[in-house]
Amino acid sequence: MTGLTAIVCTALLIGVTSLITYAVLRTGWRRMCAANGKHRRVLYAVAAAFFTHVVAICLYGLAYYFLASHAALGTLRDATPGGYEPFTPWLCFYFSAATYSSLGFGDIVPMGELRLVAVMEGLNGLMLIAWTAAYSFLAMEEFWEKPQRAA
Repeated sequence: MTGLTAIVCTALLIGVTSLITYAVLRTGWRRMCAANGKHRRVLYAVAAAFFTHVVAICLYGLAYYFLASHAALGTLRDATPGGYEPFTPWLCFYFSAATYSSLGFGDIVPMGELRLVAVMEGLNGLMLIAWTAAYSFLAMEEFWEKPQRAA
């Protein structure tokens, strides 16, 4: 049953983070179109992309904390030799940021069913980062000031 809980939680996280990303990017595009100044428009794109990633990382961090402390689906363990990092919400946020960005230092490792959540977070992070990169590229194409051609 614990594996099913991890699968359901992961599916919900992927759905929620995708919907949040869609909503923020769509709203951001509308604000860009209404903004004065081409550079301000591009800054909206970058801010919207960054905001969605921070929210997603926080959601995954909260999920790690809840699943480990309340649902007993595993824990996050310090893998450095002789190191001991206590299990805290900050540890969950740090692990989430490293996993979401696919940086994965390896100093903190998931145990138990949290491994499934971590693997899917990495995949979700790659997809959402690619999505916001494409969004930023489109904003640059649309709103960035193009140099004038010499005659």
